[in-house]
Amino acid sequence: MSHCRGKSFTQKVLAVVAKIPKGETKSYKEVAIAAGNPRAYRAVGNIMNRHKIKGLPCHRVIRSDGSFGGYRWGAKKKAEILKREIKVATIIKSKNNKMGIGWANKKRRDRKAKKRSKNTIRDKSKRR
Repeated sequence: MSHCRGKSFTQKVLAVVAKIPKGETKSYKEVAIAAGNPRAYRAVGNIMNRHKIKGLPCHRVIRSDGSFGGYRWGAKKKAEILKREIKVATIIKSKNNKMGIGWANKKRRDRKAKKRSKNTIRDKSKRR
């Protein structure tokens, strides 16, 4: 997001954080890099601490070492929210793999391949 000219660093950080998908996390440093200032990871933490925007997924920003870091309502609450989101995202991904478009396409491909192999066998027997 370093191409966003005319925006303050705070606006860039908030925009980056708003785009973090459910079930995923970014470190404070990754957010700082995406916002255009790789050395400002502490500033990202301060911005996350002071923002008042309802619905901003600031709980998805964690420390580089994988620990949860600070959170207005406590690290325990942050861990609970992240675990719930990751669980839901995992369930959705697994349902898509089993029942989604890929599954239907695979069945269709299998049926077509089966038909082709039957036709090939019939063609060979006719040639003899």
